[in-house]
Amino acid sequence: MTTNHAQHQHGVDNKPSQDYTNWSPDDMIKRITELEKMLREKNMTYTSQTKGTPPKPQKSFNPTKHSTRHIALKFAYLGADYNGFEHHVGNKTPLPTIEEEIWRALVKCRLIFPPSLDGVDVRQLENLEGESVPVDWEGCEYSKCGRTDKGVSAFGQVIGIRVRSNRKAKVKLVEEQHIGNGIYAAPPKEAGAEDLGAHVNDLDAQSRVEAEVQSGSAAAPTSLNDDQSDELSVDNFDDIKDELQYIPMLNKVLPPTIRILAWCPSVPSNFDARFSCKERQYKYFFTNPAFLPIPNAGKEGYMNIEATQEAATNLLGSHDFRNFCKVDASKQLTAFTRRITKASVERVSRSEHRAAASDGEWEHGFDGKGPMELYTFTVQGSAFLWHQVRCMVGMLFLVGQGLEPPSIITELLDVENNPRKPIYEMASDKPLVLWDCMYSTSIDKGKFGRDEKPTGYVDRGSGADELTWIYADKEAKWGRSGLMENLWQGWRKAKIDEALAGGLMDLVAGQSNSTSLSVNGIDESEKKLKKGARARHGGGSTRVFEGDDYAKSRGNYISVMKKERMGTVEQINARYVARKPAKFAPKDDSGDEQ
Repeated sequence: MTTNHAQHQHGVDNKPSQDYTNWSPDDMIKRITELEKMLREKNMTYTSQTKGTPPKPQKSFNPTKHSTRHIALKFAYLGADYNGFEHHVGNKTPLPTIEEEIWRALVKCRLIFPPSLDGVDVRQLENLEGESVPVDWEGCEYSKCGRTDKGVSAFGQVIGIRVRSNRKAKVKLVEEQHIGNGIYAAPPKEAGAEDLGAHVNDLDAQSRVEAEVQSGSAAAPTSLNDDQSDELSVDNFDDIKDELQYIPMLNKVLPPTIRILAWCPSVPSNFDARFSCKERQYKYFFTNPAFLPIPNAGKEGYMNIEATQEAATNLLGSHDFRNFCKVDASKQLTAFTRRITKASVERVSRSEHRAAASDGEWEHGFDGKGPMELYTFTVQGSAFLWHQVRCMVGMLFLVGQGLEPPSIITELLDVENNPRKPIYEMASDKPLVLWDCMYSTSIDKGKFGRDEKPTGYVDRGSGADELTWIYADKEAKWGRSGLMENLWQGWRKAKIDEALAGGLMDLVAGQSNSTSLSVNGIDESEKKLKKGARARHGGGSTRVFEGDDYAKSRGNYISVMKKERMGTVEQINARYVARKPAKFAPKDDSGDEQ
């Protein structure tokens, strides 16, 4: 090391200049690296007085001064910009997940207090992405209903969560008064003031207290709201009016494509957003024509709605749906029976566009079929296996295009004669929406303890949702920056995009050449178009609609029952165990995937 460099290392770096003439290249590189580091550190700590004041330090917040309550949240999201609902720790994804955005909002609003964030400034979470987000649900009694895939949306997704309540944790015991399900956590009678924080954080103790209150075996210990009166009794605190405004609080910090719609203040003591769900309803949107029809191509592009509905009807009832799902060997599932209570094809709307109307030069190409229509396939059932809805929709599209008969559904449900699933394409993800979730309030139909669960599949009933939901009030819904204002902005943008795209499509569809390009009275371009259409109908490459914005060319179409088949469920499970014996563990065979 040179003399000059040694002097610098001993702190002689305040000289007006340095003589670098005798420094070696290695010493020069080290010195530059040190200076760059010093500059970065100064930039991080320097605050310009001309650009405002530095950010205020985070206010101290003591969660032990607040009681908690177990609630359910209902929310909606548009899934195109997300990597699915579920967040997996350490799994880096190209897009954020819905779950990490919900968690981030709950933490930022200080509604949950994960132990792993003790002492952390929650504002730092704004700059974290993907695998860096420390999603931690410990102590929150968190549960989720549907684990939607990447691109899939939801208008009625539900989670269960224990959150901070507006009722402070100053305790007054009220004898012989009982409160409803899922209300407030508070210490037992013998607890002193010095033990308050420990008891409020002990969620197991809270659950036991709530269970005793609900069964009527104990008086209800309650906590008081310091903002009102130290002598306030349980009857003076309104569970809804005096509670935190969960809906606007969370919507203020969530991305605009995720909106909290409602919350349920009283859930059963063993409520679980997944296991307490009686039925889920999905909707899959598609247009008719499904893809752009070509003039003189017959019915190509159009869906036979009557045949599609006939096929959908075959899904009703309890069936083994192993041929309508993706088998996840890591779960080691052996039970694939699910109950479908509704399966229908419904028209939503129609719109006039020249590209799908019987006028001008398009009249003969579209056989006078009229306007473009928007449909949904609506399916409701007790539970759904992984990719089950998309597999069912993919098969219905084949029926609608005339590539398969409606009886294909019955054949695939006959697992005795067809125990191995044919390899076929499922429908695209983006048009799929988890529309609604219906819940039971019966304790016997919630989440069971390890030694309480009955053997086999548990039927949790059917019918309307039994939970009582509190939706956004008029101010939160219609006020400035309210729920509807945000939704209107998104809708209007999409509507203008639709109008522009439709207007351009209409313009081009109606344009024609004033000078004939025909040879001997025959339009050569039309001749080529007819030739291509005849080739497709004569056994050429078949365009198949799978829910995307276009139809894919699949070559010579091979019927589903003649396609290559996967192994049986038993074979798939056995191969997984043999390949990864260390990771294998017995799983609950009644588990459901979305």
